[in-house]
Amino acid sequence: MESYRGRFAELYDLFYSDKAYEAEVEFVCWCLGRFSTRSVTSILDVACGTGEHAKYFAHRGLQVTGIDHSQSMVKIARKKCP
Repeated sequence: MESYRGRFAELYDLFYSDKAYEAEVEFVCWCLGRFSTRSVTSILDVACGTGEHAKYFAHRGLQVTGIDHSQSMVKIARKKCP
């Protein structure tokens, strides 16, 4: 079952083009470094959408597994983060 109808997945990045993905990833990485008791090398991106956060996590050298209810969103995320 697809959770988003029509062209939502296709237009999602346009809707959120001003979202501070890189800053959010930087904050999460800071938290992981500050509060984790061991080195973090992988991350689970729940509700990964079109993979924007995953892209930035991968650029930081993390192994990313993304999941989303929307198959259309995951399809776009796979293109960004093969």
